[in-house]
Amino acid sequence: MEMLYDTHAAIRRLMDKGMPEPHAEGVVHEQVRAREHGAGDLATKTDLKDLRLEIKGDLRWVIGTILSAIFAASGLIIAAIKLLPPLS
Repeated sequence: MEMLYDTHAAIRRLMDKGMPEPHAEGVVHEQVRAREHGAGDLATKTDLKDLRLEIKGDLRWVIGTILSAIFAASGLIIAAIKLLPPLS
């Protein structure tokens, strides 16, 4: 959804706070450029929270898989050691 931005009103508000007109126009112009060139790609706090939860879940799965592989490998090593003939 594209949001409309009243540049004239923004310039007037800045000027009402004491900013010279050329400066106010420059600030508003840069705000418009920022909105046009990627401001829609910014992540919200909710986006970041969702991503954090997704990564946390993925990390738990990876750690669980690694621990399972370590336990399985340990069991195989112990079984292989038990099958070795005694060293006498």
